[in-house]
Amino acid sequence: MADTKTTDPNVQAAIDRIRELNERILEQSGTLGSRFLDSYEESLRTFADVQQRLADSTGQKWLSDIAKAQTDLLRNLGEAYVKGARGLLPKS
Repeated sequence: MADTKTTDPNVQAAIDRIRELNERILEQSGTLGSRFLDSYEESLRTFADVQQRLADSTGQKWLSDIAKAQTDLLRNLGEAYVKGARGLLPKS
């Protein structure tokens, strides 16, 4: 990384403020991204649970089996997506 120290104290102060602001933005983006993923994960879980309960309420085993397979796939893909996305978030 290039040396950003300058002889002008005003320029150096501005550079330091910009650097601090960038760090705060990265920290907040990680926090907000994590909250979004928590909400997304909960929404997927709720959707899958409702879909399964709806299929179970029909009393048709074949329909319950299809819904279970589909909701299991939804849960597994959602879990993999969220795990991957969390890995891309900035570390705080």
